[in-house]
Amino acid sequence: PISWPRMLAMSIAYEQPHSANDVGKAFSRHHTSVCYAHNRVRDLCLQEPELAEERATLWKVVCG
Repeated sequence: PISWPRMLAMSIAYEQPHSANDVGKAFSRHHTSVCYAHNRVRDLCLQEPELAEERATLWKVVCG
């Protein structure tokens, strides 16, 4: 999806100790968009292994 980079970034930020409201404000989005992105990333990663690999790589870079 064209919005994959933003959805992925919001999803990873949401998995940190940040609320959906805080993540939404950081991305200029509504908190429900953050929840949707998080769920969509999870679903896409289950369907497409290359996206799951991309997510895992980014997670390692961001979270160590």
